[in-house]
Amino acid sequence: MVDNHVAFEPEAIYCQLRGQGQARIHFIPLSTGKNAVTPSRWAAFLIGVFDLWCQEDIGLISIQLFDETLQTWCDPGCCADSSRPRCRLCPGYRTCLSENEALCEGYLAFYRYSAPFFKVMRDLTRQQRSPAELMDLLRQSGLSR
Repeated sequence: MVDNHVAFEPEAIYCQLRGQGQARIHFIPLSTGKNAVTPSRWAAFLIGVFDLWCQEDIGLISIQLFDETLQTWCDPGCCADSSRPRCRLCPGYRTCLSENEALCEGYLAFYRYSAPFFKVMRDLTRQQRSPAELMDLLRQSGLSR
């Protein structure tokens, strides 16, 4: 559970889980109560984890939100499933998380930030290449840490 305190340490939390051998990770934000994560802190947490994942772990560690977002980029028809409500604010990246509507702005900030990276991963996939090639592209461009 990602609360407002934990959300200040995205890299440390991610590295800890990775160090424990976690191959599948699902980050769940605490969206109610005294220690609820704020939308801006949630966005910063997701972006911090995403940056590290993009540089080192694409294809090695599965993060549910990132996997679902890439799937949406690769298959635009997946958002047309009428059994899953669409968020009226979502620009087509993901269906609404009704229990986390308070965090919509955080999710939207993450989607805006990550869109160029997911676009490259989508294009690699369409070329029958691995999305993990993004890691090499980031290293070659000097954008990795």
